[in-house]
Amino acid sequence: MNTSLNLNDINPGQCATVKSLLTTGELRRRLLDMGLTPETTLCCLGRSPLGDPSAFFVRGTVIALRRQDCRKILIEKKKSQSYTQEEPDPTMEPQPEQASQPYIQEEAPWD
Repeated sequence: MNTSLNLNDINPGQCATVKSLLTTGELRRRLLDMGLTPETTLCCLGRSPLGDPSAFFVRGTVIALRRQDCRKILIEKKKSQSYTQEEPDPTMEPQPEQASQPYIQEEAPWD
């Protein structure tokens, strides 16, 4: 028997791969725009104290999703991969070097 898992089925620290989205319209467009496309790896970072929303690390950014929206995202759990803050995300592309001198504003614009 093949049971489908949704995004609510992973716990903080676990990673999964997006298999499909069970939604249409504006919500589907928003999820796709946030990078939740098939075969994308994501990791659950945590849940709020009442369990809704949950935070996920996707393509180098953190997003928060409501429980009802997580039900519409089918996933496949990654068996050997879990996420910790110290480990780099394998799906994240290397970022260019940051400027050596930080920007410091000399005067406030309203002065």
